[in-house]
Amino acid sequence: MAGARSRASGAVSGVWGLGSGVWGLGSGVWILGEAVVFRSSPILAYAAVVAACFHLFVVLSEEPSPRRRLGPGYEAYCTGCRAGSRG
Repeated sequence: MAGARSRASGAVSGVWGLGSGVWGLGSGVWILGEAVVFRSSPILAYAAVVAACFHLFVVLSEEPSPRRRLGPGYEAYCTGCRAGSRG
């Protein structure tokens, strides 16, 4: 199939090359923006809780899953990614 490549090698360019959890980063920035606009410390605290939950989800669920499914291809991808250092 023309242009076919492994799922692990498909996410190494652009913003997706930074690592997993880009959706969480966007959500966090949105909530932080609301905290600034409304000058609200409860929204700021909420942003911290959401960021911690997103981080735990990525580290405990999203990172181990492809390691099990994709094996060496994903390990090779992780060597060029900051997330690869968490093993």
